[in-house]
Amino acid sequence: MDLKLHVDFCFSCPGGRVVAAGWSQDPRPALMIHAGSASLPPAHLVRFARRDLRSLEPFGYLAVFDLSDHPDALDDPSEDVFLAVGAEHSRIGGARLSSDARSMVEIGVDEAFFALLRLMAEGAVPMPDRALSGPVITRIRAARALPAEAETHALSVDLGQVAGAGQGVASGWFLPTAATQGALHALAFDDRQLARVTMAQGAVARTDLAAYADRYVYGGRDGWLAAFRFAGPASGAARLLVMLPEQLAESGVIHPLTQVTVPQIARLLVEARLWQEDPEGADALHRATLAAPGAPAIALPDSPPLPDDAPLLLILDHDLAAPDLRDVLRRVAQATGRGIDLHLLRPTLTPDLRDAIAGAARECPQPVRIVACTPQPPIAAQGPALLVYARSSVLFHLAGRLPVRGEVPGHDLQVLALDVLASLPGGAGRIAARFGTDRPAFLCWGDAAGLLPALAPLLGDALVPESAFRQLAAQMDAAGRLAILPADPTGFHAGDQGPFAAPLFDSLTGHDFDALSARLVQEDAR
Repeated sequence: MDLKLHVDFCFSCPGGRVVAAGWSQDPRPALMIHAGSASLPPAHLVRFARRDLRSLEPFGYLAVFDLSDHPDALDDPSEDVFLAVGAEHSRIGGARLSSDARSMVEIGVDEAFFALLRLMAEGAVPMPDRALSGPVITRIRAARALPAEAETHALSVDLGQVAGAGQGVASGWFLPTAATQGALHALAFDDRQLARVTMAQGAVARTDLAAYADRYVYGGRDGWLAAFRFAGPASGAARLLVMLPEQLAESGVIHPLTQVTVPQIARLLVEARLWQEDPEGADALHRATLAAPGAPAIALPDSPPLPDDAPLLLILDHDLAAPDLRDVLRRVAQATGRGIDLHLLRPTLTPDLRDAIAGAARECPQPVRIVACTPQPPIAAQGPALLVYARSSVLFHLAGRLPVRGEVPGHDLQVLALDVLASLPGGAGRIAARFGTDRPAFLCWGDAAGLLPALAPLLGDALVPESAFRQLAAQMDAAGRLAILPADPTGFHAGDQGPFAAPLFDSLTGHDFDALSARLVQEDAR
């Protein structure tokens, strides 16, 4: 019997991984890699039949060697590495380690290519870089896809969604035959990028599938959930590739992803959390949709001191009834003696809100004008202004604590927090610790020219703009650039109106979802 080791492709990946693909008639080849002073067996070995060998025997192999603990093993590109089975060695030139990845993607057999994709999906091999992603996507699209239902399986993608920023979710169900072994794997792709998909298989009860029990293996919890995040905004037609176990000759089941808003993605994640019995599995799905940890550094541009008569740029989440806006604006104007440029965090300016603003403008000696009505704060100041962010319910309670005309803030950002901790020793410090992962009632103020550019990068995935202000406050507190002024919460009642008070699902709001996202990001950053 020919026991020779055939190495078709061998290439290195970031993180010290080396991937080898080829074939051998040895049913259990004792593969080893020799690189520098390292000699290691494969961390992952996949065996499979190859149609080009005209045999049903699993002669094909894909091996992954983990050299991450030997950082110098691949440092010198002029040094060869060796793949070995017993005394037989195959020399791999250094040039192949950098070029064989593209060659395998373009001309390697389907079975090896889709075995590689599965290892990428489960994290054993890094995802391809931007240069290689295009050829991988082209190969996926050109390959033969699997039908959703066949003798060996039935798979459904009931829902597949992606938001413009790149986060996506999907759900469905899978029923294999008794002979099928292994787990589902999935990747998401669009016109230019790939994303690893986190899957929770068997996570959802699907008693409605009992009628399939005479044809497939029915377990009762055959529903699956999936989540992912593209590195950049979704581009072109996005697709979900679900790769079935033991089906390496075809790409898998491909399903189009519908583009939706970020709140719709959040809603499905909240529902998925309620469907699952495993909290850690729910956290894993949520994490898969979040941007990589690593908050942007705070960079406040130099700006001249605010003039004494600088207007107040009020970024307002009006969480009370529309007519109450008139009283809120009037109270702020009277308490501060400043003119008000109002940025209302609402999608539209309704007649009731317009009338309330007009009423306040008539009654206040200082100018009161609406400068914008959008759900997102501005990204830059149009002129010198004292930025104030608040919910109306908080502002109605604490307007008298804002800086008056002629008073210039002494810190980059000042926060007035309504919290029961305020009356306790060290209360301000405890409130600061909660800003990243909770939602204490607060209002904040500072120089608009410096704060708005620092705020803009934090708005990204936030469902509620207040979450970005909380994150900015937490970062500036860590940098020693924040003053927290505790305030007695007696008599405070949070508002329950406006777009950000609406629940995503049950009683969970966008505030709660953002707080959970912040907690998961903080855990990953530790």
